[in-house]
Amino acid sequence: FLNSIEHANGTFFFCLAFSLILTDRGGEFQIPDALECGEDNLIRTSIYYCDPMCSWQKPHCEKNHEYIRKICPKGTSFDDYSQKEINLMMSHINSTPRQSLGGLSPMALAKIMLPHELLNFFALTEIPADEIVLTPALLKK
Repeated sequence: FLNSIEHANGTFFFCLAFSLILTDRGGEFQIPDALECGEDNLIRTSIYYCDPMCSWQKPHCEKNHEYIRKICPKGTSFDDYSQKEINLMMSHINSTPRQSLGGLSPMALAKIMLPHELLNFFALTEIPADEIVLTPALLKK
């Protein structure tokens, strides 16, 4: 997946946006060289692992997880949702202002700091504050 992001946006923008990746020790992250290095075997990012059961080591990610669970309660299968629905959910979540960002939303900050092409790649859009929905109603079929 990281290679497709790099291909679509270029190595410079990839390195700018993903200078480091903070993650857990899930199976998908167990080969750090494959993530840290691009297809040219040059280092493009650094991987850092959080300790198990230490959500405080990445609290801002945990806030997103909290919002995800407001929309998709625990026990909900994500297999039932299309990529378009996941993108919609993440657009609503990332448009929610955060005290930790000085009242800005992650999306507003991303629009300032990241290339527009990168946001387009992820198919995320900014949702007006008065239209944000963080309940299961967002994805009701």
